[in-house]
Amino acid sequence: MGAGSASQQISTLVAEDAKRNEVHVLNKYEESTVKELIKQFSGIVGAGVAAACCLGVPVVLAAVGAAGLGFLMNDAYLVPIFAALIALTLWLLYRSARGHHSLDPFWVALAGGLAGIVGLWLVVTGFYAKSWPVYAGLTVLVAASVWDAVNGRRAAIAGETPQEKQR
Repeated sequence: MGAGSASQQISTLVAEDAKRNEVHVLNKYEESTVKELIKQFSGIVGAGVAAACCLGVPVVLAAVGAAGLGFLMNDAYLVPIFAALIALTLWLLYRSARGHHSLDPFWVALAGGLAGIVGLWLVVTGFYAKSWPVYAGLTVLVAASVWDAVNGRRAAIAGETPQEKQR
C-alpha cells in the first residue's frame, strides 16, 4: 500500500508541476501580447497627434508648442511623420496577426491606414477640406488592433502557445 500511495503522490506532483509550467507559458504569452498591443497603440497615438497637428487642433498645437517642438508644426514634417507612424503600426500589427495565423485584422488596418494617409494628404493639399477620412481611417486602425488583440487572447485561452506553433 505504501508503494501505491507513493506513486500516486509522485504522479500528483508531476501533474501539478506540468500545470504550473503551462500557466507560466501562458502568462509569458499573454505578457508578449500585451507588449505588442502597447507598441501598436503607441504608433496609433503618435499618428493621431501628427494628424491633429496637421488638422490644426488647438489643444494639440499648444501642447506641441509648449514641449518646444513648434518647428514640427509644418505639414512638410507632419505628413511624413504621420505616414511613418502608420507604417510602424501596420508592421507591428502584421507581425502580431501573422503570429495568430489570421491576417484579416492586418488587411482591415491597412485599408484604414491608407484612408488616413490619403485623407490627410487631401486636407493638407486643399483638395478636400473635410477631415473625417483621417479620423475614420484611424478609427478603423484602432478597431483592427483591438480585433488582433482579441484573436491573440483567444489563441492564448485555446492553449496555442508559441512553442506549439513551431511544431
